Amino acid sequence: MDLGTALRWTAERYPARRAVGGSHPLTYAEWDEHTDRLGRALGELGVRSGDRVVLVLAGGLPLASLHLAAQKIGAVSVPLSFRFGPDELAYCLGDAGPVLAIHDEAHETLVSAAVGNVPGVRRAVSGPAETPGTVENLAAQGGPGPSPVAVSGDATSVMLYTSGTTGKPKGVPRSHSAEHYAALAHIIQTGQSCFDTTLGVMPLFHTMGMRTLLATVLTAGTWVPQTRFDADKALELIVRERVNSLYLVPTSYWSLLHTGRLGEARSVDKLAYAGAAMTTALAERLTETL
Repeated sequence: MDLGTALRWTAERYPARRAVGGSHPLTYAEWDEHTDRLGRALGELGVRSGDRVVLVLAGGLPLASLHLAAQKIGAVSVPLSFRFGPDELAYCLGDAGPVLAIHDEAHETLVSAAVGNVPGVRRAVSGPAETPGTVENLAAQGGPGPSPVAVSGDATSVMLYTSGTTGKPKGVPRSHSAEHYAALAHIIQTGQSCFDTTLGVMPLFHTMGMRTLLATVLTAGTWVPQTRFDADKALELIVRERVNSLYLVPTSYWSLLHTGRLGEARSVDKLAYAGAAMTTALAERLTETL
């Protein structure tokens, strides 16, 4: 199974279901078409099957869509942490060997400084479709995306870099099959159901973010993006979007509790965590509150 096909199949089965929540909602049919167009735009920027594309974006829908678009054309998505400094980012760029580095406006200075030390890496900007020169603007022009590319399950889907805590960051290649089965395992382990609504706030340069995104696609759920975690804003999204499934680090759960308003999130019925151990006290507080 390849991940482009996984999205396409969900869109064929549930075209009118809400795929993306938040301020820019999309149905599965719309998200499928949008990622097809982004795939065409990547091709027009010189990206071919097997090529690596670095993504340095804050997160949210633009990053998720570019990642899925890369899957559809057989390219390798390399989402890198925007918390890297220029030297760390330059090292990862040199190590990954991408044909293209895509960044948003907020990280233009960082990426420009890093790319200056890595010859041969071209840059592109992600931003509003109305803004000339962005990848999204290129995607909005012309016709729909190309015919589906045949991608082997053994082909590399994504390369995630470690934080470099004990040395230089290390790129870990993950195949389409590995990502697909990891998402299925996440669904089983966390008790996900079809059509759940999930808060998508964990970064996509981390396995937690990837699991949340892909598990949502496989179960035809709704992924509600939050670019960066803020407890008050997260709670507003949870209540407004009727989020029922959360997959967060324990510190984020503490932050939600400290708002004093978590009890308002009456839709939430599934809690999962990773990244660190959850204390018994935190688990009990969450159970009592929700």
